[in-house]
Amino acid sequence: MKFDPVHVKCRDVNHAAEYYEKIFGARVISREALAGTPLVRLALGGLVLNLSGLGREEKLPEPSAREKLWAKSGVGHFGVLVEDLDRTVKDMKAKGAEFFWEPREVAPGTHVAFVKGPEEDVIEIIQRDRPIKI
Repeated sequence: MKFDPVHVKCRDVNHAAEYYEKIFGARVISREALAGTPLVRLALGGLVLNLSGLGREEKLPEPSAREKLWAKSGVGHFGVLVEDLDRTVKDMKAKGAEFFWEPREVAPGTHVAFVKGPEEDVIEIIQRDRPIKI
């Protein structure tokens, strides 16, 4: 069993899709509408990332500028595993990514950075020198 898809609700689906394409190199699989709600499916890191807009009866609260890394409720963040964190962060910054946390070692052999996503969300970029046994 594995996660697939990860689904993110967005105020601006096209903006979010462009972000994941530009910053993470995601590839658009499809653009469609389900019951009038825009949906973009992206291939990212071996899974499908679904980005959907708001349906007619749906509303999301306007996000305040995210100044804190940790969410008070709900999903705090999702992570993207990379082989070379420093190189990845450098490449992402060159593409315009804004980071909450610069790369740092949080445990022996585990290095992380946190980047601001397209909807004031948080994405962890992680490098593990040794894989976690699962």
